[in-house]
Amino acid sequence: MRQPCTGDAAECITNACEATVGNATQICCSETCGADRPFCRSNGQGCVQCETDNDCGNGCNTQTGLCNALLP
Repeated sequence: MRQPCTGDAAECITNACEATVGNATQICCSETCGADRPFCRSNGQGCVQCETDNDCGNGCNTQTGLCNALLP
């Protein structure tokens, strides 16, 4: 369930207050995000790089939450 937070991880049961794609809001995430998946899904269930094709130049693989590789 999506629960807003203000950047203080102590607000979240998981201690993971993470930004959503585009950094519009921060929510309590089910895990700490970083590396190739720096954002929390908008529903709070896991980390992603993208959620829609608009988030990436070559589209988004919505299953993995990663941007599609650039074309050669």
